[in-house]
Order: sequence, then structure tokens, then C-alpha cells
Amino acid sequence: VPPALQRPTPTNERPAPPERPAPPVRELDPVSMTTEMEAISESVQEIRRVDATLARFSAVHDELAEEERLKKEKRERMMPWLKAESEGVEEPDALAEDLPGTPLSAEE
Repeated sequence: VPPALQRPTPTNERPAPPERPAPPVRELDPVSMTTEMEAISESVQEIRRVDATLARFSAVHDELAEEERLKKEKRERMMPWLKAESEGVEEPDALAEDLPGTPLSAEE
């Protein structure tokens, strides 16, 4: 084999990775910052507290609606004659009746 076609002999040493510069150090107080890196004011805290409360209420309402749906399905399975009587009759959502912008208030 001619020397130009011979493979080079492998070495077991890998080249050293290039050194990276250290990130700059900033003089910020992480306790007074949010994940968006803005200061948290009292009004923002109040808005977040209200949002969290509304989210909890919404989750509980969804859970109760699902439980009611499952109870209704079970009741119809156990007593099929009730299903024939209640065909097409849906119970209105008591919590959504008085809210503006819901389908129930739009019909009025």
C-alpha cells in the first residue's frame, strides 16, 4: 500500500476542550425579583392572589360537575326507565345562570 493511502495511527488522547469565559456577576437581589425579572409590587401580589383563588374555585366547580355527570350516568344505568323520561331535559348549571356572557343569559 502506498504511504499516501495508509491510515494514520489513532491516538488515545483527545484534544482539550476550549475554555469558556465565566458568566458576568450581576448585583441583583433575587428575592425581590420574579421569574420575569421584574419587581413584585403589592398590586401584582393581590392580582396573583385573586387569580389563584379563582383558579381553585374553577377547579372545584369542574370537579363537582364531573361528579354530578358520573352520578347521573350511574343512575341512568341502574334505573333505565328514568333515562326515557328525562330524554332531552338537561339540568341548568346553577352557577352559570346569572353570569353575563353565558348561553343562558344570552337567550333573555
